[in-house]
Amino acid sequence: MSMREYLTETLHTPVRCVCDVIVCGGGTAGVAAALSAARCGAEVVLIEHNGYVGGTLVNGAGPLHSFFNLYNAYPETGRHQVVRGIAQELVDKLEARGQSPGHMEQRRGGGYDSVITLIDWEGCKALMLELLEQAGVHLLLHTDAVGVTKQGDRIDGVIIQSKSGRELIRTKTVIDTTGDADVAELAGCETENRCTTTTVGMPFSMQNVDMKRLLAYLEAHQLITQLVIGEEQTPGNEAIRLGFDLKKVPEFTEFMERTGVWGPLGYALHTGEFTYINAASVRAVDATDVEVLSRAEVTLRLQVAELSRMLIRYIPGFEHAYVSWTPNKIGVRLTRIVQCEHVMTLQEITEGARFPDEV
Repeated sequence: MSMREYLTETLHTPVRCVCDVIVCGGGTAGVAAALSAARCGAEVVLIEHNGYVGGTLVNGAGPLHSFFNLYNAYPETGRHQVVRGIAQELVDKLEARGQSPGHMEQRRGGGYDSVITLIDWEGCKALMLELLEQAGVHLLLHTDAVGVTKQGDRIDGVIIQSKSGRELIRTKTVIDTTGDADVAELAGCETENRCTTTTVGMPFSMQNVDMKRLLAYLEAHQLITQLVIGEEQTPGNEAIRLGFDLKKVPEFTEFMERTGVWGPLGYALHTGEFTYINAASVRAVDATDVEVLSRAEVTLRLQVAELSRMLIRYIPGFEHAYVSWTPNKIGVRLTRIVQCEHVMTLQEITEGARFPDEV
């Protein structure tokens, strides 16, 4: 490819609206931020790239965890719920609608994720939209933040790009919940890219899976690494958290060592559906580089295709299964982060340290 060239433009960007708070990114953090601000009386605009809100939570995340402290990993601390607020409100409302079994204790396997919470993704999408509308949040989907305006060191506007073109939203406060510190980067904040420290993945769903037959096979061959069953909490559905070690199955060993595929670890929520299978993996991907991101997307989708064919061929319970869902993009754990004044230590996290300037 040719060397980078630059085009100098003179742009006339119309002001779309003025608000108290603009939240950039409608994932879990963005939804919570927008709801919190709007419920306090602020005029809030929430912009989101996708055609729904919820982010990775409803498009590739597995069972929710970390509502409770690390009491299995650190038994001396005792069991305490450390996350409530809007996150717990979502779980409560989904449970009332029959779209979540609530918090299920993981008795086999697991450490930090001692409690598992399954949710119906489509139900959660709808619920979040309902709550945002009730709070009066002005939602702009299919919209990206592409620039900022500043008065000195203070951001007073976010430039957006959407099907309506390039526009400016004037604001008093900007909340960056893009997941990649995009707005902070555009504003000139000091950031650090941590892409080399973790992996990206591509979970998927399969229909027509006989989970009881699968469990019987895994038990007989001692392959299960994590298991929780919540049938009593979701009558008529599966509600199974399941992890197993495919690397011990001879037909999979070479494939997994060659590709970096692991586990898998996942769950089933609805009968006949292995709702979430997390196994495909690529390490050290800079998801802020479109070329690298595109290559990883292709690699992972081909991993899913090959793995699913092998499951159907070799693993009892998958004989009549087929891939029914893949996320609209790969799952990214970590990219840019804003350089902070203080980075919390493991001891501060496990002991629940408090800080004078906490929100």
